[in-house]
Amino acid sequence: MTYPPPPYPQFPSGSPGYGPPPPSGPVRLRGRTPRRLGWIFLAVGIVLTVVGATVYETQSLSKVDKFSRVSIAAGGGTANFSTGNYLAYYEAKGANDKTKNIPIVAIRLTSPSGKQMVLDTLYGGGKVADLKIKSYLVYSHNGHDGIAVYQFKITEAGEYRVEFAGTDVAASNSDMAFGPSIGKSTAIAGALVAVGVLLIIAAIVLLIVGFVKKRRHKREIAAYAGAGSPPYPGTAYPPPAYPSSYPPPGQGFAPPPPPPPSQPTGFEPPPGYQQPSFGEPPTQT
Repeated sequence: MTYPPPPYPQFPSGSPGYGPPPPSGPVRLRGRTPRRLGWIFLAVGIVLTVVGATVYETQSLSKVDKFSRVSIAAGGGTANFSTGNYLAYYEAKGANDKTKNIPIVAIRLTSPSGKQMVLDTLYGGGKVADLKIKSYLVYSHNGHDGIAVYQFKITEAGEYRVEFAGTDVAASNSDMAFGPSIGKSTAIAGALVAVGVLLIIAAIVLLIVGFVKKRRHKREIAAYAGAGSPPYPGTAYPPPAYPSSYPPPGQGFAPPPPPPPSQPTGFEPPPGYQQPSFGEPPTQT
């Protein structure tokens, strides 16, 4: 007698020897996202810092060398102007935004046609009567240390006569430089550098966090495997250990073994003995 193979038994979840199915692919260590963002921020920050420094060098400081300069100690001189907006910069050794008392030297310009203009608007919009500059625009390039003092507009191009008054407040080796404003390009360069530096700082923080998480994850995996625990998720699993009462996967249940032969009861009839019918004496041939 044979037994048809029954369907494969369904083992309950959480049975001994069974774990979650192994995920495909290599293990992804923690901290991957912070590390990626860190490298991106670092690259962008370096690019912005370099671009900002380049803009400041080419668009701001490069104009300083082209300024028209007149010695304050000489009391005056000449300067060439094109039409447009200009600034008058006080130049002296060590002049910067930390200078406590910026000399306010009176300046009068005479155009080629004889029109005179006394500069009375300080940089940032203040008036000479206030004797206070509202905002600072400074530079230091090729031995020129300057602070923006006046702002004015030229409507007639040509060579102007420049006259100073109150020169006793200025340094003996000081000059008055005339040129366009470098404020816009300086502001753009400063913003680019500031953003770049902030991104570099953020990148360093993200990289530290990412690598710390990665190192901790590696330690967890090593400790988990060394403790004899089931394989850590993402590693290879050994074949499950099936209970002895179940057949291996893909096979049905084996038929039960045949019954053992009947054992003698202790009585053996003699040879030739025939079982008599009911009511007849036993006979033997």
